[in-house]
Order: sequence, then C-alpha cells, then structure tokens
Amino acid sequence: MKGRNGSGPNIEDVMQKGFAELKIGEGNIVVDTPEEKPPEPSSQPAHKIEYAKKIHAEEDRESFVVTAPVKDSPSLEKKSEESAKPKQEILKEPTTRLGDEFDVEW
Repeated sequence: MKGRNGSGPNIEDVMQKGFAELKIGEGNIVVDTPEEKPPEPSSQPAHKIEYAKKIHAEEDRESFVVTAPVKDSPSLEKKSEESAKPKQEILKEPTTRLGDEFDVEW
C-alpha cells in the first residue's frame, strides 16, 4: 500500500476554488418574483362542515326497469358473431399419465 503523495490536491484548496466559482455570478443573478394576489377570504364557507355524520346508503326502491339494447346497426351483429367462441371439448381422462415420457426440444 502506497503512502499518500504530498503533492496531491488539498481539500481546502479544492473547496476554495469551487466556492470562488460559485460566487462569481451571485451579484449578476436576476430573480423574477411574480406578484401574487392574496386569496380573498370568503365570508362564509360554501357549506357547513358536519363532523361525525353517519351516511346510510340503503336501497329503498321496490323495482327498476332496464331497457334492452337496440340492435340497429350490422356492426353490432358482427361483433356478437365474432365473440362467439368455439366450444371447448372436455375429455374424460387426461391425455398424459404419470410416468409417460415426452420429448423436449431445447
């Protein structure tokens, strides 16, 4: 392990140089402060604040009516035909059994 070389940079010199570079432009910086209008205090709030209020969301309707969708355009019929999936065949037994050998391509 080598000892420290005395001719290397000193931390104090490096910091002085860095801070000197920062101080060069401090006097020339123009800071624009936008004038902000203070918000006007409202005399009364929009609604009275109610604390610890219980809300009951129970449905009290006896019945409701739902209208059937209208199938006027042929595009809706095409979408319904396309969405019909082929029926999946359900087998009585699995196609493979425990102990069967199979070939894997690497």
